[in-house]
Amino acid sequence: LEPFIEINAIQEFGGKTNVHYAGGDTKSDVSGFSVEVGGGLNAKLDDNWNVYSDVMYEKGSVVKAISTNLGVRYNW
Repeated sequence: LEPFIEINAIQEFGGKTNVHYAGGDTKSDVSGFSVEVGGGLNAKLDDNWNVYSDVMYEKGSVVKAISTNLGVRYNW
């Protein structure tokens, strides 16, 4: 098992949108800065196959989110 930690700094520059739907208009602005931190495990099954999992938390001026991933990776 290989544990890992991730720290990401994210800057969204073009997050402004205008939406027209079903006769109504709405505006959205998700531009700004956020930080994402998390960690997980990578399990090497053999020379080519890995199984991984992680949990991430993101917090910013507009965004607040928790995400998880579970996957299988093949390296050639």
